Amino acid sequence: MLGWERWHEVEQRHGLGLIEAALNAAAVAGQLRPLPVPEVALMLLGAFMEAALQLARADDQPAARDRAVAAMTALLDGLRA
Repeated sequence: MLGWERWHEVEQRHGLGLIEAALNAAAVAGQLRPLPVPEVALMLLGAFMEAALQLARADDQPAARDRAVAAMTALLDGLRA
């Protein structure tokens, strides 16, 4: 069983770099307003992980997925330039 610290380390190693790369690409393309990418990436990683955990525990997964997609879309739209 992974402890919280190990789990967090795995999340950061495998997910954080992808999120940072996507944010940096969006910034270079002029699609992202000026933001501190490392901090935003950490916050998005947390949001994605919590959404996944909520979805995994949901009784009605299709409805939970729809709500999660709507919430994440709104969150990401808020980062646009």
